[in-house]
Amino acid sequence: MCYALPIINWIEHSPFTTTLMVEWMLLLYILNRIITVPLLFKGGIFPYISGGILILSFIITFSFISNENILLAQEYINTDLHYNAITLNVNKQKLWLLFILINITSFATGLLTQFLRQKEIRIEAEQKRKDAEIALYKSRINPHFLYNTANSIYSLIVTKSDLAEQAFMNFTELMHYMYDDIKRELVLIDKEAENIRKYIEMQKLRIGHTADIHFKYETDNGTSVIPPMLLMTFVENAIKYGINPNEHSDILINITVTEGQLKFLTRNNIYKAPFEFVEGEGISNCKQRLTLLYPERHTLNITHDNNIFSVNLTINLDS
Repeated sequence: MCYALPIINWIEHSPFTTTLMVEWMLLLYILNRIITVPLLFKGGIFPYISGGILILSFIITFSFISNENILLAQEYINTDLHYNAITLNVNKQKLWLLFILINITSFATGLLTQFLRQKEIRIEAEQKRKDAEIALYKSRINPHFLYNTANSIYSLIVTKSDLAEQAFMNFTELMHYMYDDIKRELVLIDKEAENIRKYIEMQKLRIGHTADIHFKYETDNGTSVIPPMLLMTFVENAIKYGINPNEHSDILINITVTEGQLKFLTRNNIYKAPFEFVEGEGISNCKQRLTLLYPERHTLNITHDNNIFSVNLTINLDS
């Protein structure tokens, strides 16, 4: 478009006015990008201000285009014989078209920038919401875990068991993990598995020979990480509800990490009949954490058939 306009001729005969017109067109593009379009996304009177800017820009552009001293060569002005009305109209049309193209381009790029910015703001707000929810679920884990663990130690103290001291030592190590590492977003799966093992050992001191807890942990990558205390609730649940003091019980807990995929399994007997599964706060919190942390990257199946309660969790750790 600029090549179709006799810019050089205009500069020769009206350099100051021509320079102002070119600078105005550039300013118009920048004005629409950084002021006019953003004001449209604000409430109150700002959209009206944006409309006012558009009207003002039209008036200023009209004043430039109406200047015939620019649009015709100097030697043709005031010469009726060579006055070229067609050239004048063509140049006006070219400038109006340039004005329209600048507005369309600046508005298109400005709107795209604003849409991307709004999307980024929504993503950031959503992430903050998720972080707040995860922090809330973390805060709920601690009292739940402490209550169950304190009950285990209390039962050993009441029975005056010599194992109470060892259980308390395990408890202090678990406390250190809870209040130091739970503040982190991710911990090594090795550390999570080690603290599950300590918890199981502490529970074995309490239940004695009334149950066998089979725990297995295997990994092909010692650097794999998960959120802290993510699996502990399911382990607690299996031990809490999978033990019958009147008969021998078997509890299975497996953690396997292969090729970036974590597979977690707990299986325990159901002793209460008839059994009706009611999802507690602990499992509900775990489900919410998994949904927030691993959307579309995990599967969780909880079944309770044939007097067997099982949890089967798969997480794709590599995203």
